[in-house]
Amino acid sequence: MDLLTFVTTLLPLILGGFTLWIVIRQLRVMEQQKNIMEGRDSLMQQQLQIMTRQDEILSQRSRLTVCGYYDGIKGLVVVVATNTGTKTARDFYFHLWIPLTLVPQDHVELFLANPTSPEPPIARDVQAPAIVKGVSYHYVTGYVPEPLYPSRSGPVARFRVPSDDKPGTFTLLWQIVGDDGVFPSSSDTGEAAVEVKPLLF
Repeated sequence: MDLLTFVTTLLPLILGGFTLWIVIRQLRVMEQQKNIMEGRDSLMQQQLQIMTRQDEILSQRSRLTVCGYYDGIKGLVVVVATNTGTKTARDFYFHLWIPLTLVPQDHVELFLANPTSPEPPIARDVQAPAIVKGVSYHYVTGYVPEPLYPSRSGPVARFRVPSDDKPGTFTLLWQIVGDDGVFPSSSDTGEAAVEVKPLLF
């Protein structure tokens, strides 16, 4: 066998082997790329789950509103807070404006939310009368340490209405400050209508 014949025979084998090496190399690269893409997909899935969980946590917040009703047997107006949100409200403050037409200035007697509490009326939280939109109010502040669970209501204050007061419907103004913000808003107050009827004896 001469040299030319040898080279002619060997060259295809070398080229074939080189081509096979390139194909194997490409397959390995493709496999690595596939593993990287699968890893990225897994990481993106985990990030999506984390973001979804964060959204769920952030969407959980308390939402507080206030109403009032008149207890004609005891002659008391009961102010009640309700949590309409999805998170328990804790350690919140309330601001209450009681119209002087409902409780004259010399008859303020505000009680703690707990009717069995041995403490005296919290007169220290009754501020000087305030005028809001031309109406005179007692301005009252208070603190509620008890938790208020979602969809639950609880009294935050009680105040006595003088027995000689005329029946009628009166509007209380309110605002609550808690961990999840100011309700109804930092620039506005809510309204709670209370219908006062003659005392029941």
